[in-house]
Amino acid sequence: MKNLKKYICILLVYTFSVISNISYSQLSGSYTVGSGGDYPTINSAVNDLNSLGVNAPVTFNILNGNYDETFTINAIAGSSDVNIVTFRSNSGNPDDVILFTSSNSDFLLKVNGADNLVL
Repeated sequence: MKNLKKYICILLVYTFSVISNISYSQLSGSYTVGSGGDYPTINSAVNDLNSLGVNAPVTFNILNGNYDETFTINAIAGSSDVNIVTFRSNSGNPDDVILFTSSNSDFLLKVNGADNLVL
């Protein structure tokens, strides 16, 4: 029984060591949003933005199309006057991206504490 406790302790220490070395990358650079892009939906891009934060400027280039979504952008870890987050039409023409919601939501986009955004 004594040896079993010893092995369990070693396993726990090893497991903790492996888990503590896992790092989660913050976002940086340009990403494409839309069918076939880095993110299939605006919501999926915003979810990563909210959970990972940024460590450099980030641009989400939204492919032409209609997007039936609601999303909330919370305070973004790592954003600053230098690390700005930009959402823009991939074509450069804002009319090519149509945002709407068919849900009963009170909002399409909610900015909840986020700053350093260009929409």
